[in-house]
Amino acid sequence: MKPSRGFDSGSNPDGSTNFTIQYGFFNFNSSVIEFLLKFSIRSVTITEQYRPDSYRSNRAEVSDDLARQRLYPRIKSTAPMNWDMATVIACVAAGGAIGAILRYLVGHYICTSAFPWSTFLVNIIGCTLLTFIAFSFSDQLSKNTVFFLFTGVFGAFTTMSTFTSETVYLFYENEMMKAAWNVALNGGGCLLGAFAGRFFALMV
Repeated sequence: MKPSRGFDSGSNPDGSTNFTIQYGFFNFNSSVIEFLLKFSIRSVTITEQYRPDSYRSNRAEVSDDLARQRLYPRIKSTAPMNWDMATVIACVAAGGAIGAILRYLVGHYICTSAFPWSTFLVNIIGCTLLTFIAFSFSDQLSKNTVFFLFTGVFGAFTTMSTFTSETVYLFYENEMMKAAWNVALNGGGCLLGAFAGRFFALMV
């Protein structure tokens, strides 16, 4: 039996419009759709109303909020280009140059013939230091310093594209175990490094 599609509408005795949508072997009328919409809105309302209080300490909450603001800075001006934007671009460019040079030096001195250790090293160092700085000095960093460090230095020092390309290369070279280890180290290892950075920042 071939499934069908269709749309049918009509009027109720009270003057309201009733419609039916048929897709495949399923029929949906207006009352069912209205119920689903109301249920979804009600679920969101209940979730927001009974959201449990945070279990974190006040210090951790303040650090998290400040770090979130520093990790995701926004430029208030909406002008196409102004001195504020030019300063930010200069800070990002300077930081990016430093981060790229540091990343090149790590790749130059770390042997990667057997395994892409240099990529893992820059990623885990970057993830750990970034979260440590964000949670330790987030209330002391200016906006330009944030763009210089986080977007510029760490953005150029760490690399996701090289990690993924090296993983694909290992996969198609039938180095399945190395590819799996590369994913585990750069994924799980760097995530643990980020948690460690936050942990040590709150300990200071």
